[in-house]
Amino acid sequence: MPWPVLGAVVAGGLLVVGGTSVLTALAAPRPRPVTFTAARE
Repeated sequence: MPWPVLGAVVAGGLLVVGGTSVLTALAAPRPRPVTFTAARE
């Protein structure tokens, strides 16, 4: 396997994993900041 091809495969894999990680982090449900202020009452 030539080095440029191997480098492209590794770079592509890192790109896919990184993109999936970012999408997962953005899609994760987060409590709204309003709920924190409402809980203090």
